[in-house]
Amino acid sequence: MKNLLQLLLLLTLHSGACGQNNGKLLSFSAIAPDSIFYYPIDTTGYLDYHRFVYQAERYFLDGEDALSLEVYRKVFDAYSFIFAKDAAIAAQVAAKTGALDLFLHFTEKAFRSGVMLDCLMDIPVLAQFVGGQRLKDTLEVMNEVGRKAYMASINLEQKQRYIQRYREEQAFKKAKAFESYKQAVLANVAAIRQDIEAGGFPAGRIIGIDGPFLSPERDHCQLSSEVTLISLYHYPCSYSELRELLFEEMRKGNLHPKDVAFIYEYEKELSKNGHNRFENRCQPMDKESTPLYIDWEEPVDPRTFPAANALRRAFFLPPVEHSLRKKAYAEKHGTRLFFGFGIGFFGGHR
Repeated sequence: MKNLLQLLLLLTLHSGACGQNNGKLLSFSAIAPDSIFYYPIDTTGYLDYHRFVYQAERYFLDGEDALSLEVYRKVFDAYSFIFAKDAAIAAQVAAKTGALDLFLHFTEKAFRSGVMLDCLMDIPVLAQFVGGQRLKDTLEVMNEVGRKAYMASINLEQKQRYIQRYREEQAFKKAKAFESYKQAVLANVAAIRQDIEAGGFPAGRIIGIDGPFLSPERDHCQLSSEVTLISLYHYPCSYSELRELLFEEMRKGNLHPKDVAFIYEYEKELSKNGHNRFENRCQPMDKESTPLYIDWEEPVDPRTFPAANALRRAFFLPPVEHSLRKKAYAEKHGTRLFFGFGIGFFGGHR
């Protein structure tokens, strides 16, 4: 496993090899639907976690809600830590189906993962279901209990340090104090590297997801840890310098594949547009390098999807077409299926 991962990391950004899948690379692949309920989950890492979640999403997109809920339950029961956004999505599928017991089960998982009740109530399918079932009082009690368990599970002191670092960096950026901003970014990236090596990437599993105590303009329903990731977005060498660490943290479950991919995509865009205030620290990426389409603002030629999907597999992500199906589903059913930074085009029902 480790040798395959190292091979992936060596090839990911090299010209001609970027995104190739020749059978020797560790890459994302679905589990055959007819074996999903018999497939033993390898909980020594989180690669199977993401495979199962992908299959759960494929099921509800295909109208197989009951099967989707079974898969969600299987994978969530197998892992001690689950990503907050996945619990929130599973709760929406249960609500849409009218499966009250599973809705409560997945909502409890969401609360214990840091999701707040007001976030869930902002999602139309959940607001409608909860109102119809008269569940608000029950959920408020569950939220309080789950919140206590969540707060006890994270490193609150470490989280507070990163919130302060985030605020300082953003203040320098807003004031256009670029030298101070540059030093703040470098200090934050160094702190992240140190914390990775000391105990793991400081994100949802370790310091939890962003909460309402961050800047008020931030979405209270991001369900991710942008307070640390933003510094990596701002530093145009994050992926180039840290990719081995980032992929290993993804495998451990300390970082979501989408976050690793967006760090790559953001660095690529900074290189393409020449927005580099950290000269001579890393070589710029090829301006024509393959996009991942984590986010986009302008029309995209579907003929570029095969190349993008080859690279997405290397980042352990489903194909672009899967995201497009989720977007259409969200708009039709009043769900929210995309969370975190870099989801502009895929913003669900919003």
